[in-house]
Amino acid sequence: MENALKFDGVYVPPFLKKGTFVFFAVDNTDLAEETADGKGTTHGSITVVYQKKNAPGEVIGPTLEVSEAKNLTVTPYNVPVKSYSKPKPQVA
Repeated sequence: MENALKFDGVYVPPFLKKGTFVFFAVDNTDLAEETADGKGTTHGSITVVYQKKNAPGEVIGPTLEVSEAKNLTVTPYNVPVKSYSKPKPQVA
């Protein structure tokens, strides 16, 4: 959660390096989505990012350090949704 707070609500893997090519794989899961009221459905998305292990460059985020927990409570936080305008169609 601390990592996501530093990057406007997006988790950035600590091994990614600036200025180096990355590969993404994106997929979604929709279960029981054909219901009249939309209840009882499941929608999930996942994005996976790959980068060469020995890629040159500066690491983007700090390494995750796990220490002994003093409290197992997770404090929720809200991330503001950024506005988005649909791009206008362009003629190829």
